Amino acid sequence: EEREFAFDTDMKVLAQTLKENPGIGLVIVDPITSYLGRVDMNKEQEVRRVLTPLRDLCEETGVTCISVGHFNKRMDVAAVHKSAGAVALVGVPRALWFFVEDPEAEGQRLMIPGKSNLSERASGLSYRISKKVIQGLGELPFIMWLGKAKESNADRIFETANNPLEKGQARAAHFLREALKDGERQSEEVIAAGVQKGFSYKTLDRARKAIGAKTEKREGGRWWWWSPPGPE
Repeated sequence: EEREFAFDTDMKVLAQTLKENPGIGLVIVDPITSYLGRVDMNKEQEVRRVLTPLRDLCEETGVTCISVGHFNKRMDVAAVHKSAGAVALVGVPRALWFFVEDPEAEGQRLMIPGKSNLSERASGLSYRISKKVIQGLGELPFIMWLGKAKESNADRIFETANNPLEKGQARAAHFLREALKDGERQSEEVIAAGVQKGFSYKTLDRARKAIGAKTEKREGGRWWWWSPPGPE
C-alpha cells in the first residue's frame, strides 16, 4: 500500500534516510500540514509533539528543513498568528519568513522576516516574478530581486494590506516616490498621471503628505511638488 510520508509515524524513516545519505543537506516539506499524519493541525500539543523531534533531528544531522505553510483568513491578529493551524507550526522552527504581496507596488512581492533564533533580525527583500525564454524549454518564471524592502515590519504590512484606504494610500505613496525621484514637477502633471493610475486627488494629496513631499505655488499661479532627499 502506498501512502504519503507522515511525521507522526515515519520520523525514524527520515532519520535513517539522512543517516544513509550524508550528502543530503536540505529537506523541503510543502505544505507541512499535509504530512502531519493523524495529528490535528489545530491542536498545539499534538503539533509540537511531532515537530520538536524534527527540529532535533535537523540540529543533530546539520540538515536544513524548510516547511511551507499558508495564511489563515483572520485579520484581527498579529502576523505571527496568521499561519493556518496551531501556533507550534511557527513556534517550533528557528526562523520564520512571510511571503506577501507588496501593498504599495502592484505586481511586487515581499519576503519579510517573522522571527529568527539563529541570528540578528534581517531586513526584508522586495522581488517580482518575471519570465524569460530558456532554449529548449520555452518561457519559464524566475525571481527578480529588487533590493531591500522599504518596510520590514510584518504587522504593519498586514495592517496596510487588510485596510483598503491604507492600501490605496500606500500604493499612491509608491507612485509619488517614483514620480518625484528625479526632481520637482508641476502638480497638475503629477496628479493627471496619478488619476490615470486610478488614484483620486484626495488619495494623492494624503500620500504626498505621508512621504513628506513639498508643494509650492510659483509664478504664473502654478503649483510644484518635489520630494526632499532622504537620509544618506
